[in-house]
Amino acid sequence: MSILLLASAAADTIPASLERMKRSVVETETETTRRWLAGDPDMELPEGADTGQLDILATVTRPALDRLLALLDKDGRFGDIDYTSTNRGRWKVVRHLHRVRMLAIAARTYPEKDQPAIHGAFHRALGWWVTTRPRNENWWYGEIAIPRYLGVTAILMEDELRSDEREFIAGAMKPATISRTGQNRLWLSVNVALRGLIEGDEALVAQAVSEAFGTADVTTGDEGIQPDFSFRQHGAQFYQGNYGHHYLLNIAYLMRLVEGGPYAADSKAKATIGRLALDGTRWMMCGELLDHAAVGRQISYPNRIQGPPLASVCDALVAVNSGDADALVQWSRSIRTNRPAPEPQGTRHFWRSDFAINRGMNWMASVKMCSERTLSTETTNEENLKGAYLCEGMTLLYRNGQEYRDIFAVWDWNLLPGVTSRSTAPLPPASEWAGIPGSGRFVGGVSGDQIGLVAMEARRFGVRADKLWFNDGGGLWAWTENISSDGGGNIVTTVNQCLSRGPVLRRESAGGTAIWHNGWAYLFPRPDCEPSVGQAKKSGRWSEIAAGETNTPDERDVFLLRVDHGEHPSGASLLYRVQPMERNEFERAAFEGMASAVSGSAGVRAIETADRAGVVFHQAGSIDLAGFGRIQSDGPCLLTLLRNQHQVGLSLCDPTQSRTDLTLRVGGRIHRIELPRDGMAGSTVHIKN
Repeated sequence: MSILLLASAAADTIPASLERMKRSVVETETETTRRWLAGDPDMELPEGADTGQLDILATVTRPALDRLLALLDKDGRFGDIDYTSTNRGRWKVVRHLHRVRMLAIAARTYPEKDQPAIHGAFHRALGWWVTTRPRNENWWYGEIAIPRYLGVTAILMEDELRSDEREFIAGAMKPATISRTGQNRLWLSVNVALRGLIEGDEALVAQAVSEAFGTADVTTGDEGIQPDFSFRQHGAQFYQGNYGHHYLLNIAYLMRLVEGGPYAADSKAKATIGRLALDGTRWMMCGELLDHAAVGRQISYPNRIQGPPLASVCDALVAVNSGDADALVQWSRSIRTNRPAPEPQGTRHFWRSDFAINRGMNWMASVKMCSERTLSTETTNEENLKGAYLCEGMTLLYRNGQEYRDIFAVWDWNLLPGVTSRSTAPLPPASEWAGIPGSGRFVGGVSGDQIGLVAMEARRFGVRADKLWFNDGGGLWAWTENISSDGGGNIVTTVNQCLSRGPVLRRESAGGTAIWHNGWAYLFPRPDCEPSVGQAKKSGRWSEIAAGETNTPDERDVFLLRVDHGEHPSGASLLYRVQPMERNEFERAAFEGMASAVSGSAGVRAIETADRAGVVFHQAGSIDLAGFGRIQSDGPCLLTLLRNQHQVGLSLCDPTQSRTDLTLRVGGRIHRIELPRDGMAGSTVHIKN
């Protein structure tokens, strides 16, 4: 049945279950706008928010509506959209339909006095699309984006649509069929459900919802929700942002639409999505920002924040009783106020995706890696054209989420934070890294709610380095050993390359060199280390990292902190610590004796403080620690030790994900440990000594 025929059908011919679901679509789509209009303080935008960012807003605020109406011309086009765009990755023309949907939301929520202007604008804007019928060669727009916008718009404005608008939408929804994998499958399933609602086809809705919720399960396959609650798409490729972000938006949206009716999600699906949100994505958030390292190839786009819509995910999951309601409300408030949340804390390593997050009370640091088990970030649609080093231990440091905002056009992509690389050589061609497995096997991490340890053997592009990161609870230690290279070019470890915000301070003492910038202290405790620091205005073009983006030069002030190892280093090393610290604290802090970096037998090393330590065994061996005695392992592993009164907590993992058991001797006690297998291989085991 077409929408045209449906509009003339008697209301009682539509199954009650579908009527209920359609009402839920309207309520869900309009909820945040209704709350904003009612003065709900949780809906207030953060101070300084750009209300003109129409294409990422989910709430139609008064400033947003006023701007929409002002931008729309008499022919139904918005003055700030490039209608000549043919870009496969970010087709700017489709923003038009997002705004049509926003006008439909306004039509269902704003006072009567505003309705003539809103309705007039809505029909002009939709009419332009109906008449022009823009197309893009990327299948995603025709099968996913366009049907989604039009399907929601049709349900919001069903009684207000004109006959030509109804007929057009009926045809545009037809390409929505259930196919593909992962988030693409979910997108298509939700679109088919919307088509079923519009056509009054109960069987089609039931099938589509069933297929959608079929994705809400943990898999050990390449794509989808992983046992560690990371998300992968396009093979074994980490994508908590972009695809994983849209997955959460879509699955939570659908769960809310069908809650309380015959299509409601079961308790297992709800529990899985609650854990994906809280044990996965929430860890990667700093206020409204979803970690840049988690968005895959879309790091190459300006204004790619991605976090704000996740507040609606929290609302939906609370409404359907999916996950810890208090944690979801706290997370939602953090997003909406753009203030980093105090929880969670510790280290969470996602062993299925070679990604780790370290968090403290007022800081966050991510570590992005790749092994032979996972894929490096892709360049699909000619995006991420310079991302060769993204998965080589890139370490991004956050206090407020603004540290790297829109820096990527001017970034020196040879010098990514945390990475050991050639400083000036041409970037490796995409054929050597884009969407293909890493070259190392030894990549892993130990999770914990106070401390954590991450390590990798970096073996790419003729540069070799053994890296570890130890979160001691108050900051992050980074220790790179055995740095060597083949071929020419200066080898450098970049400590940070971020936006420059204010002065740089430097102190020299018996405790080494300490540098401060924008809320972070960087400590280099070894006297032979000579860090190089600079602040400079850098320029670049977004078109150089993503085809179809603006060719207009962009300029940013950049802070760069690096340590050079020279050409052809052999066995070079670097130890440093990053710690959140205010300027006045830095000026009086004593940095001596904060920790010991200890080497044991070949391939064994550790960072130790008074009551905690992180030990890396690249192979079987032993090491002597002042606070814990001799520690031995019969094979490769990562181990953290935390003393609590008279007990020592041990946490460990197998970074090679190949062993079935491990024998440890800690201070005279022997532990024979059965290691996790299959999809849990590489996960953390906790025991007491």
